[in-house]
Amino acid sequence: MLKVKNTPHAHKRRTPRPPVHKSVATCLKVPDIASILGISRASAYELANSNGFPRIVMGKRLIIPRRAFMEWMEANTVTEKQPNTNQLGGDYL
Repeated sequence: MLKVKNTPHAHKRRTPRPPVHKSVATCLKVPDIASILGISRASAYELANSNGFPRIVMGKRLIIPRRAFMEWMEANTVTEKQPNTNQLGGDYL
């Protein structure tokens, strides 16, 4: 039988923390943004340095909070239907 020391926290078992997967990380890096948006790293850095983009600057490092990035994406997504630009008009369709 296994003996457990009589300490205040002896009844609690410590389980190792599961590794944090990138998909649940709370902060992103600029290359992550490039991958998510399908743009080049240079374009991602340009975007990250633009006004209105959520970022935390720590020295030379740019950190993008995941939640703020997702909110920024929702706020900047165009969902309206594009007008029909057919120059022939309705009579010829």
